[in-house]
Amino acid sequence: MAAAASTASGELSVSIQVSLGGMGRLIAELSALPGEPACGAAPEAPATATIMGDVLACPGWDPCVPQATACPAGVVLRALCPGRSVRVRLASEDLAGHRSGAGAWAEVAALPPRAAPALTEVLADADAPEAGGEYVEVANLGTGDADLAGFELAKRTSSGGFTRCRLSLLTGGPIPPGAHALVVGAAYDGRYPLPAGTPVYGCGTTALAGGLANDRPVALALEDPLGQVVSTIGISEPAQRCPQGSLERIHPAAPDAASNFACPGTRTPGVCNRSTAAEECPRRPW
Repeated sequence: MAAAASTASGELSVSIQVSLGGMGRLIAELSALPGEPACGAAPEAPATATIMGDVLACPGWDPCVPQATACPAGVVLRALCPGRSVRVRLASEDLAGHRSGAGAWAEVAALPPRAAPALTEVLADADAPEAGGEYVEVANLGTGDADLAGFELAKRTSSGGFTRCRLSLLTGGPIPPGAHALVVGAAYDGRYPLPAGTPVYGCGTTALAGGLANDRPVALALEDPLGQVVSTIGISEPAQRCPQGSLERIHPAAPDAASNFACPGTRTPGVCNRSTAAEECPRRPW
């Protein structure tokens, strides 16, 4: 890669900038490191993927003196696996399609994987016996596995205070990126069919968090082991009370606002909510 190239890592991406003289564009060849398997957009070496940058024209460029002005050109490597090094080499191409020889290989990497658990669904008014069917669903919107063991679920009580229960893993493993988990009480009877491998966490010695009230809107917060709030439902604004079915978060990554929740009259434990558009459903990001 050119010595003057600058890189900036993002989640699942790396942007590269260099200076080019005149009109043309930057081209990147991408592959996994030799001996490593393909991942995301990076094929297994020696195969390469070609990524084209945008065509640019330097302000004031003189076609008679192509190198008179240099301006920044860039290319973005997308759909990379988080935290994993790949190799890239650069070339440039003029408007006639003449391509320069590719430079030396260099290693780049997207940002390390990051978990992002979010409360996406709550069933407070389950069929009898209620304690056997109450649940809270958590989706992982991040790029790395989310292990909720040691997290706490805080429930606002009728007096305005909070009670908490600590999560412990019952079945499955950490939540993969784009997947869902269920949080239930010790009295949960396993009545819901879940996708294979769905993690289930326990929280509460009998009912979930001591029981979820169904005569008022739920107000819940998910806190990490350091006590930092990572996701809430009904805390910033009162959520709806759903007399039938579950309370669903419509846009999984959107804030805790009353307008972002719905009562579809059904329940969808372990899968994308009925109220969420297909293109917004949590999914593995590469």
